[in-house]
Amino acid sequence: MLDKEVSFSSVGYKPLTYKISQISNSHFEVKMESVDLKIDEVLVVDKSEAGRKALKNTIENFTQNMVCQPFAYAGVYKSTLKKGSDIKTSTYNFNAYDSKGYNLDLKPNAFECLNYKFQNINRNFKVNDYASGVNFFDLISSFDILRYELNVINSYNLSDFDFTIKSENSDFYVIEFNCLNLKLTNTNCKHPEKYFGEISVNKHDNSIQKIFFTLQAKNFSLLATSVEDKTINNKAVIKCSVEYAKVSDKYSLKDLKSTISVTGTETYTLEESININSVNYKVPGKISGKVFYAR
Repeated sequence: MLDKEVSFSSVGYKPLTYKISQISNSHFEVKMESVDLKIDEVLVVDKSEAGRKALKNTIENFTQNMVCQPFAYAGVYKSTLKKGSDIKTSTYNFNAYDSKGYNLDLKPNAFECLNYKFQNINRNFKVNDYASGVNFFDLISSFDILRYELNVINSYNLSDFDFTIKSENSDFYVIEFNCLNLKLTNTNCKHPEKYFGEISVNKHDNSIQKIFFTLQAKNFSLLATSVEDKTINNKAVIKCSVEYAKVSDKYSLKDLKSTISVTGTETYTLEESININSVNYKVPGKISGKVFYAR
């Protein structure tokens, strides 16, 4: 029994071990020596505020990074409208001219500055009139959300959103956002129900590289998300991915893909995409008149 040991330990002190034979005295006193605990430096970061700060830097550098002047571009627009077994597909080559470029001070009429013309149209259906030939190029163009001030990329709207840095490396932040105060002025949607997504930001120049977002709305109209169709009781789920690329020293839209799923009075799915092949903001060629219907 006297050969057994007793250990004493406490946070901040060196542990001690004695044999029972050493502490058989009823007045035995244990004196422990304190020790300094050293750990590596720890940086505590509020990911929500870090994400908000990153987007503030993006807004401050917006005019430096984006094409904020008249520019022309060309590309391919594709559309697939599915209503039950009826599937209509269209492919358009297009030329476009934007008289303002990317400006955060533009109101919802930003796309009034956009003119375009279609060429080499291919469809799997026959066009007999305006209604059968209409397309939704304006609608998908509105999902290029850096064209609007009524959105998440606006210093006045940042307080309406919750931000979290989802991931980061030496080159990029990926920032998740969720709109806490849904309204037209921060979603560009008449009746928003949910608005969330993520934004990839280049750390080196504070530019936005990619945006993925989901917008859920009611009384949705194919004319635009900011237009209400009171005759239709429906719900829409809009999922978009938007990618930007640098041409010379300025960024502009590169690729845009969207899927709109609508249920209610009407049920259909609209899939659209825009792929930009060329951008010219140094000597842009103007286009007069918006041609959104062609036989």
